[in-house]
Amino acid sequence: MKIVSGSFGASGSAYLSRDARLVIEGQARGVYTGDQIGAIEARTEKERRFSVVSFLLGLVVVGGVLTVLFNVIGLLVGIVLAVFGSYYGDSKTIVDVTLTDGKTVALECTPRAVKKLYAFAA
Repeated sequence: MKIVSGSFGASGSAYLSRDARLVIEGQARGVYTGDQIGAIEARTEKERRFSVVSFLLGLVVVGGVLTVLFNVIGLLVGIVLAVFGSYYGDSKTIVDVTLTDGKTVALECTPRAVKKLYAFAA
């Protein structure tokens, strides 16, 4: 699990050790048991971006083919398809962990790691 923010800094990692402890290794270090976790809150952050390279490539390929087949109308349809095809998305699962000593940490986790964290804190 990657540290995103919190009392332990903005970089580093965390993991669940074999002896049932949450080990946080950022700018500061901490080792916690399941009883020392006050609250866990998970959320998904979605990000949508526009790619200029994909737009230009789609415009040349799709727009070019449609222009040859349908003239000006094909070019317009090719431009619209290139615009819509150039968006791509990213999603991250972020888990906010509040510890009983008042410290907090936000972790970027896989869905499997989220399940393990919830089971660990229960």
